[in-house]
Amino acid sequence: MTKAVFFDLDGTLLDTARDFAYAINVLLKRENRPALNFDLFRKEVYGESRRMISFAFNMTESDPAFENIRHDFLHTYHKNSTQHTVFFPGMELLLDSLDEKKIPWGIVTSKPTWLTEPILKHFEFDKRAACVVMGDTLTKIKPDPAPLFYACERVIIAPENAVYVGDLETDVIAAKAAGMKSVGVTYGYHPPETDCAKWGADFIAHSPKEISEWIKNHL
Repeated sequence: MTKAVFFDLDGTLLDTARDFAYAINVLLKRENRPALNFDLFRKEVYGESRRMISFAFNMTESDPAFENIRHDFLHTYHKNSTQHTVFFPGMELLLDSLDEKKIPWGIVTSKPTWLTEPILKHFEFDKRAACVVMGDTLTKIKPDPAPLFYACERVIIAPENAVYVGDLETDVIAAKAAGMKSVGVTYGYHPPETDCAKWGADFIAHSPKEISEWIKNHL
């Protein structure tokens, strides 16, 4: 029985890729480099900031300029993180449906607080979500189950009665380790060759609408 639903943020709840790309392009323009091909860049978003920098600037982490570029990238992103970010189609309806059914929902992300809070405020998640667990809320992040256990504690729900929705295999691993049901999504950020069916999730969804239907059948 589903009594609570938790979501990953980037690539699951929200499509944040264009704001990452915008921040990268600001830095590329500063160095008189051509802008990114967004379709190619989107395939690299799953690798967090280091992978994005490596892809966009064609450099490794051992490059002396790498950390300075990464610092500038994160701060540029922080200032512009809600310019182009949107809900994935159907996600707003899913959240509204959970609210109507009085099913608490929350966010469990590996994104640090300083990068997450502007997004929470912009989308008013800070007012709606039953809990938000960020990458530095605890000392451990996914795939360790600790953030999911903590989320369940916050909403006073046993893990076996909760569902975690995410776009990476590490999300499914964390949910399994926590004893929660897991929903993997194909529309998020992961390598193009990824076979999501191999993650072992309880359900693989291709859209928020499919997530909603699955939850409805497991109330």
